[in-house]
Amino acid sequence: LDAPEFIRHFLMHVLPSRFVKMRHYGILSNRNRNRKLRLCQKLTFSKIQESQKLSVGELFLKLTGKDLRICPCCGGTRIHKTDFGFKFST
Repeated sequence: LDAPEFIRHFLMHVLPSRFVKMRHYGILSNRNRNRKLRLCQKLTFSKIQESQKLSVGELFLKLTGKDLRICPCCGGTRIHKTDFGFKFST
């Protein structure tokens, strides 16, 4: 591919001034996305899953099967000193 042809191909991807690139549209557009996805789930008879808030330890246990409260050396229960309050939605 020679230089002028490469530049021509490259410039076909550059938007003219005052144009805006649309990243998502339709069902996946940001506006009312959750409402539209719930409607799609109802129409396709899919099971609607509500997101649940999990702590770091609960999420780690769910993903790896390892409990952070159990000491890997002695198998005893670790002492929980502080909770940073992080919650992850799944």
